[in-house]
This record gives sequence, structure tokens and C-alpha cells, in this order.
Amino acid sequence: MIMKNILGIVILSFLLNGCVTPQSSSSKPVVNSTIREINLMPMGSNKYTLLIRGNILTTQASLRQQFNQEVNGVCGNNFQILEILTKEEMHLGHKKPVAEGSFICK
Repeated sequence: MIMKNILGIVILSFLLNGCVTPQSSSSKPVVNSTIREINLMPMGSNKYTLLIRGNILTTQASLRQQFNQEVNGVCGNNFQILEILTKEEMHLGHKKPVAEGSFICK
């Protein structure tokens, strides 16, 4: 009985963690609740790489909007986007939309 309760709590925590909204670098809320992952990686000298991953319901437009919002959150209005690429990756048999790119703060 105790093992069953512990197993239920563990499964519930895994399910709840999958529904958590990712942490944004900007002061604005995440553009869309379907955004699942936001990774900001400093590359040195005010240069950054940013990866944003959504679920199967995320549109490319919302990924690009979130990308711009994150850049604004890091740099304010003084930045240059060097590259932004949107694509789809396969994960567990489902296409997951991704936006990734790099930018510099001026």
C-alpha cells in the first residue's frame, strides 16, 4: 500500500513537471503555453545562442515571437540578430518545432 502511494506521487510529479512553463529571460510572460524549452547560452563578448523548442501544437510564428522577446529581455532594444532558423525535429515519433539562432547585444 505504501509503495503504491509513493509510486503514485512519483508519477504525478513527473506529469506536473512536464506541464511547467519554461523560464523566460524577458520580463514578459511566455508567448504561448505550448513553448516547452528556452535555452540561452552565452558565447562570450556579448554574443549569445538561443534555442526555443515547442510541442506539436506550437507554430513557427510563436517560436519567432518568443525568440525576439527573449533577445529583447537580454539586450533591451540594442541588439543584432545574426541568425535565426526554424525547423522541426523528430522526438518520440512526433515533429517538434524549434527556433534557434544567435545574436549580439550592442
